[in-house]
Amino acid sequence: MKCGQCEKDMKHEWAFCPSCGNKAASVSPMFNGFFKVLNDVFKQFRNEGILEDEPHQSFTINISDIDGTPNVHIKNLSKQDVKQPANLTTSASSLRAPKKQIEEPKTTVREDGDSLFVEVVIPEVKSMADVEIMNFPESVEVRAHCASKTYHTLIQTGRTRTVFRKEFEAGTLYLELT
Repeated sequence: MKCGQCEKDMKHEWAFCPSCGNKAASVSPMFNGFFKVLNDVFKQFRNEGILEDEPHQSFTINISDIDGTPNVHIKNLSKQDVKQPANLTTSASSLRAPKKQIEEPKTTVREDGDSLFVEVVIPEVKSMADVEIMNFPESVEVRAHCASKTYHTLIQTGRTRTVFRKEFEAGTLYLELT
């Protein structure tokens, strides 16, 4: 099986791509009609000039279903709109290659007010130097390396959040996202 984003090989039992962190595709045939409608919406937006065919253009799509009526909202993001990751995260160029054995760690997420508190249990990891954190628009990726394997998880945040605080203690990574 190949990753739908970076085209690198991955095993069927993996929930995420070890190279780019993309969630493994598990599309049910019942969604084929939905994707056809979504493609038609994109074509319509391109024809009306709402979306441009520029490479590397950033945008967000919010799809909601209120009383059975789908509502599609597409927002173009200029370079000023896209928040830069906090320096508490790892840059993509400094990521280490994952080990052959990849495991998804036990992760607990708790929301308190505007903050999201995350605990990631990574027992064989020795220090914060072995932990990589990548910030994405609606998720945070955590990779932790130890001698025998790489722990990998993708935490869905629901909106753009930044890593406000991070601590590593006794095999557990604690993150506060704001």
